[in-house]
Amino acid sequence: MIELDKDLDEYQLAAIKAKENNIYLNANAGAGKTKVVINKIKDLLNNGVNEQDIVVITFTRAAAQEMRSRLKNINNLFIGTIHSYAYYLLIKNNFDCSSLIENKEFDELINKVIEHPQYKERIDYLLLDEAQDSSLLHFNFILSYLRPRHCFFCGDLNQSIFSFNGSKPEILEDLISNG
Repeated sequence: MIELDKDLDEYQLAAIKAKENNIYLNANAGAGKTKVVINKIKDLLNNGVNEQDIVVITFTRAAAQEMRSRLKNINNLFIGTIHSYAYYLLIKNNFDCSSLIENKEFDELINKVIEHPQYKERIDYLLLDEAQDSSLLHFNFILSYLRPRHCFFCGDLNQSIFSFNGSKPEILEDLISNG
């Protein structure tokens, strides 16, 4: 049994224990969204979900490393950026990504995975931290292509910092509004 953090408040605990298939947690900066994601992972594992059935998407490599460090001894689940997940799927299938990486065509990694549907893996649980910073391509990749059985999105609609990369909180708002 993996122990949950002891300092979780009732709202954080409610989000962690929620069983709905698709959950969006909107919270302000400093409210502990990443802590909720980390404890959601622990709770899923405590409830019999296999590590390899969980994919955690963050928006920076530093955030991914921070999550990994806070999840000591949990090594078989994917934690990284959406581009690194696409890269992971491609290299796992011996696809040569060197020119895409060299030319910094990171969104093209996603497109290449979509072009090769045989590379897709089953995802039971996809947790998306900082969901407000996702672009339409990211949401389409996650929801229309990867199609995880359960989605847990955390974010703050008032705190988008990746608009230069196509992120629009309005996309997330539309997803929430339209179920």
